[in-house]
Amino acid sequence: NKIKTENKIIVDNNSKNLLQQTLAINFESNSSIIKNDSFIELDKFVNTTKILDNTIIQIEGNCSSDGSAESNKILSFKRAQAVANYLVSKGIDKNRLIVIGNGETKPKGDNNTEEGKKINRRTDVFFKVAK
Repeated sequence: NKIKTENKIIVDNNSKNLLQQTLAINFESNSSIIKNDSFIELDKFVNTTKILDNTIIQIEGNCSSDGSAESNKILSFKRAQAVANYLVSKGIDKNRLIVIGNGETKPKGDNNTEEGKKINRRTDVFFKVAK
């Protein structure tokens, strides 16, 4: 269960985003429990989010293609909600959060391999700073 962080500057004339930081939290199969090794990176994200207090934080839960599309939609929402609950417990205003369950619709890995499925069992958290 690796946590990947990625910082990049995005120029997007449609939504006028200046900065996007992504934090990907991976989950075991059929689980929405945040593992202990995730909290260090999550806490770093919380600190940044507190500094950039004018941002909206979007949390997107994702699943591998194992299971039904309906159950994956529910599980992916539970994953996103678990991250949202953690952020709120650390003082982030719940009104800044958008929680989405993508199910299996946004894979980053190949669902035909175990490694790819592990990549797809994740929650992506990002914030955007508008002009």
